[in-house]
Amino acid sequence: MTIDTKTLISISEANQNFSKVARLVDECGSAVI
Repeated sequence: MTIDTKTLISISEANQNFSKVARLVDECGSAVI
């Protein structure tokens, strides 16, 4: 499985910007935290 670096999100960023992460998931289909 290849990981798109755009969808790599740190845990702290995911906590702070959950709505941004949710939008990324909508656009890309998945996000790696």
